[in-house]
Amino acid sequence: ALNEVCAGFQKGYAQASRSFHYPFSAPLSQHSQEVPLVAPAGRLLRDQIAAESGADPAKPWAVVWFHDLDMDCRLLEGLPYELFSKMDWPHARRCSADFCDLVASADVVITKPGFGIVSDCIANRKPIVYVPRDDFHEAYLLESAIHKYCAYARIEAADLYGGNWLESLEKARQASPAHPPPPLNGAAEIARRLAGIVL
Repeated sequence: ALNEVCAGFQKGYAQASRSFHYPFSAPLSQHSQEVPLVAPAGRLLRDQIAAESGADPAKPWAVVWFHDLDMDCRLLEGLPYELFSKMDWPHARRCSADFCDLVASADVVITKPGFGIVSDCIANRKPIVYVPRDDFHEAYLLESAIHKYCAYARIEAADLYGGNWLESLEKARQASPAHPPPPLNGAAEIARRLAGIVL
């Protein structure tokens, strides 16, 4: 079934006369054009988020961005950070702010590399702690982007699941990006190019 799905995508891509790719993604075809990131810079809403979530604004805040993390969250109870997560952890903070505003208001993000979260960290100039994604075909592209545009620390899976986060969180926060962020106006640029095709 997966081969049939892939074949369907291949057929669709083969019919396209134009495609767009991120600065840190692989071109899809000879017709592929690089565009800036499609990523909004969030707003600093730390006071509002603290009032809603009960988080201490004097502590560092970490956004824990995983769809699921099969670990004993009690291992993190002594971590001197406020943790924001959508996972059902008893001590995790939650808020209704847009995700880009949460990232902009936090001090660091801990995650596995994905195009969306890496883009959000770059757009908001936030340090990132990442665990390697050996099962993801484009992981090397994402890690290269992190190393280029983000302050970062790499955490190994054993330390992630063992709750040994503090050293990596502190290391990322003390680091500096190797390069300034790329342009973020990808949505407007794609719209401009599409308008040039259809109008």
